[in-house]
Amino acid sequence: MSVAAKWFLPEEQEDHARRVLTDADVLLAPDLLRVELANVLWKAAGQGRLDPEQAVRILDGMDDQPLDVRAAGPLLPRALRLAIQLRHPVYDCVYIALAEREDCKVVTADRRLHDRVEGSALSGRTALLEVVSTQLTAAAGGGRA
Repeated sequence: MSVAAKWFLPEEQEDHARRVLTDADVLLAPDLLRVELANVLWKAAGQGRLDPEQAVRILDGMDDQPLDVRAAGPLLPRALRLAIQLRHPVYDCVYIALAEREDCKVVTADRRLHDRVEGSALSGRTALLEVVSTQLTAAAGGGRA
């Protein structure tokens, strides 16, 4: 599941996701993020885990989050190449293409994606959500005993 969905829904690692949202300096994302979140919200509403109006409010609230959203369109040619190389879906590779272009990392809860990237020439381009969250906690002084 999307890290962004974990900001709003009770899911595994939601505390890590919220920490990243509130403590990270800059969060970049392709505009694809809104579509992915809408799909997760649709699914949750269809399963009865979320009221449909609440799902719409959550999506509307995305504009209030501290995100620097970039257009996915220009990233698609590189994302397709990465998808072929990594044998992984294009929509996830859009995030990798953005991270590559902006020289940053993708924070992901998807261990499969992380492992594929780490096993390639792109090693270091992803970071697991729980690792980033722990690092942010330690940097804020919350990691001391």
